[in-house]
Amino acid sequence: MTDKAWRSVSVTTISNCFKSCGFLMSQEEVSEEPLELDMSLEADWNKLKNTEVQFEDYVTCDEGLATTGTLTDAEIIDIVNQDINEDNIDENDVDHTDPADFEPYISNKEARAAINTLRSFI
Repeated sequence: MTDKAWRSVSVTTISNCFKSCGFLMSQEEVSEEPLELDMSLEADWNKLKNTEVQFEDYVTCDEGLATTGTLTDAEIIDIVNQDINEDNIDENDVDHTDPADFEPYISNKEARAAINTLRSFI
């Protein structure tokens, strides 16, 4: 059903959707003709078709590969303790400076208001 619905969508409809989204092409670039395969790509494809690899082998090639792991409670506690220790070390290394040494943060709204105030004197 989905396949039939997709196949009933015209080229013009798809083109208009792209145009409405801002994907415009010049008239020279628009072509209704199918693209020709590069000969080297066709040769590579033919090599792949002649291999002995089965689809099932391709799909399950990484089945035994560990992509995620489960941490034990002890490992989680160790990680948290390491983070806490690193935070404590970082706090001891921090140079406590006077907050007055830093320039205050000015928001865009405040900056625009200041500029408008200056403009009123010009």
